[in-house]
Amino acid sequence: MPERRFAVEGAGGLGRSLAQQLATAGENVVGVPSSLSARARLLATGGDRKTDAGDALHVAQVALFRHDLHPVLQEDQTTILRLLTERRDDLVHERTRVLNRLHAVLRDLLPGGAPTGLSADKAAALMKGIRPITATDNCRRDIARTCWPTCADWTARSRTTKPKCARPSLRPAPR
Repeated sequence: MPERRFAVEGAGGLGRSLAQQLATAGENVVGVPSSLSARARLLATGGDRKTDAGDALHVAQVALFRHDLHPVLQEDQTTILRLLTERRDDLVHERTRVLNRLHAVLRDLLPGGAPTGLSADKAAALMKGIRPITATDNCRRDIARTCWPTCADWTARSRTTKPKCARPSLRPAPR
C-alpha cells in the first residue's frame, strides 16, 4: 500500500483545523505555504486565476515535488502552555493599559496628581475622596469609575484563578 501524504495550504493559519484533524487521526500531513502554492499557480496558468480545483492541484504539486515542507505535528501540552502564556500576556498588557488610563484620569482629578505605583486598591481609596466641582471633573470621575472595576477584577483574578485545561479524552469523539 503506497504511503499517503496530505498537503494542507496554510496549516498554521486558516488550514490549521483541518491539518490538526488529520494529524490527530495519525495521517502524514505537511503544511504548504500559500506563497509556494501561489507561485505554482502562477507558473502553471501564466496568471493568478484562482479556482478551488486549481488550488488543490497546485498544493498537491508543491507537496509532491518539495521535500523540505514542514510536517504538521499533533498539538500537545506545549501548545496549551503557549496559549495560556499568550492569554496571560494579553491580560497583563490590558490591565496595564487600563491602570495607566485610570492613573491619567486620577492625576487630573487630584491636587498634586495620583501617586505612581497605582493599584486597584489604591485607586479605590483615592476615588473615595474625590469631590468634583466642574462638569469636566464629573466626566473624569465617571471615566475613573468605569476603569476601576476592570482593574479590580483583573487583579483579583490574577491572584486566585488558575486555568484548568481539559485532558485529552482517550475515547474517540462520537460521530
